[in-house]
Amino acid sequence: MDRSDQGGDRAATCGWFVLQGIDPAMGSPALEARFRVDDVAVLRAALGDLADGRDPDLEWVYPLERAHLDAIEQRFGASIGDGAYEVMLLPWHFTREAPYLNHGGFELPLMLEGRKPFAKFSNVYPDEWFDDVIGRFDPFVQEGRFVRRIVTRPFDEPARWHDGGIVDGFREVYFALPGEEWRIDAYLLLVEVGLKAGWNDALERYEGSLLGYEDWQTDWWLEALRSRRRPQPAHDDDHTRRQGRSLVAAMQSSPYPDLRIEPTRSRLPVRDIDL
Repeated sequence: MDRSDQGGDRAATCGWFVLQGIDPAMGSPALEARFRVDDVAVLRAALGDLADGRDPDLEWVYPLERAHLDAIEQRFGASIGDGAYEVMLLPWHFTREAPYLNHGGFELPLMLEGRKPFAKFSNVYPDEWFDDVIGRFDPFVQEGRFVRRIVTRPFDEPARWHDGGIVDGFREVYFALPGEEWRIDAYLLLVEVGLKAGWNDALERYEGSLLGYEDWQTDWWLEALRSRRRPQPAHDDDHTRRQGRSLVAAMQSSPYPDLRIEPTRSRLPVRDIDL
């Protein structure tokens, strides 16, 4: 969950979509095929009942079955291989124009290679998809290759989330390489400042540094945000990756505005490590 999660901020007139094959072990993109759609209604027809009525422009991410892939190939000529991967359909996003690798979706392999010192994930809970995402890190936590911290922020009572499901609160999961644990505390403080003072370019730049981006990469990112500046969504309907500004927005718009960002002093429900 990284800087690619500016949900819905794509070039709506572009008409490009992507088939993305996901490596089941890493949870990262392994294959992609881009195709152009001149009439979204034709793509909706290929998806059938999978296309959600609340998503008229297909801005969400959809997991595809074989029948969907066959229909897309028939209508648009796009194919992604022999079915060895879970395939997702997603709209083109401006972060794909970046002249560097966006870490979003590649957190696990980048951390295993030592190229990324810190990663963070957040979502409402319960959520099976989110459990699957962070569960891929479990073996490496147990081996001591990553340090993990889980911060759970329960609501006073269950609430109905944007997809109609009942959720109990927010959960944040942080991973750091050994020796880089300070980045977790720094990120928690960063979001606390964002909640109190509002998100800004300085916080965005510091977030990039914590996540392992180089200065020139953050320069590009900030310029891209300025050229597309608009109110950020409070949540990502397609379960895409979330960054600091949208975490701040989500917590500010939660049904319990008194929810605090700083960790409580009680022992947190963290598995496999001692805090």
